[in-house]
Amino acid sequence: MIIVENLIRIYKNSKVNSIALNDISFQVRSGEVFGILGPNGAGKTTLIKILSTMLLPTEGFVKLFETDISKYPEKIRPKINFVYGGEKGVYGRLTASEYIEYFSILYNVPSKEISSRKKMLLEKVGLQGAKEKKIHTFSKGMIERLHLARALINKPKIIFFDEPTVGLDPEGSRMLKKLIREIKEDGVTVILTTHHMQEADELCDRIAFINKGKIIDIDYPSQLKYKASQSIVRYDISIEIGKEELKEYIYEQYDVVKTEMLDGIMLLTVVLDKKDCIKKVKDNCLSMVYKELTLEDVYMTYLSDREENNR
Repeated sequence: MIIVENLIRIYKNSKVNSIALNDISFQVRSGEVFGILGPNGAGKTTLIKILSTMLLPTEGFVKLFETDISKYPEKIRPKINFVYGGEKGVYGRLTASEYIEYFSILYNVPSKEISSRKKMLLEKVGLQGAKEKKIHTFSKGMIERLHLARALINKPKIIFFDEPTVGLDPEGSRMLKKLIREIKEDGVTVILTTHHMQEADELCDRIAFINKGKIIDIDYPSQLKYKASQSIVRYDISIEIGKEELKEYIYEQYDVVKTEMLDGIMLLTVVLDKKDCIKKVKDNCLSMVYKELTLEDVYMTYLSDREENNR
């Protein structure tokens, strides 16, 4: 469905060239949810803009539906759509019904089909009851669902989501993730950029880790965690409050990802290399419980390894 080969994107200015994407290659299978994960500035948005024909690559090529998107973008655009994160791209003075009708006309939906498609889409995203309300009165979650309804108007085969849950409350995020699962079941390929690891773990069939314009790894979430578990491990360590020397030792030796206080006990969640010595901690703590790695643990390990290699 999507083939990316040796993709390079350089932003040029008068003083210095900035390499946003540096020789990226991968493929996305038809009907999967493919996650592109990385920190701010990693190249995620540049990549998704190229894939969705908004931006031309400097070098390399991308094929969607066996068509080179740089040469024939007009053949690609009717088959894809884009969901923005946040409030850009909406018209606050319109009602939800007017908004969907407006874009239906832009997408060349036959006039006799607009009413039924509008009703179907607003019901699908749970906005039929708000169809006559002005968009400026909508919550962020409602706006994000409206974005999705608009993106489904042209019955796309691929939908791109760029940080779709940014700014959403837990309920809004839950509803949007449910809708993404539903459109996948309808056979739509989903490309999702995010820096929320738990969200990606829940939604994505496969994930590409990207940092500083390069792909670090691509695999199933379970496989990414399995590969990392060969070298790192996660523990919950309970120590008595007041054992400052032990606490300082843990902070110095290990990567402490979370700290909690509970009934006079400090609970430290740590990630460490399997080669690290744990005897001193094990002998002096209240408990040391093995925990499964999270996708965030894996990603942070990849980043730290890359930083070490670049020194």
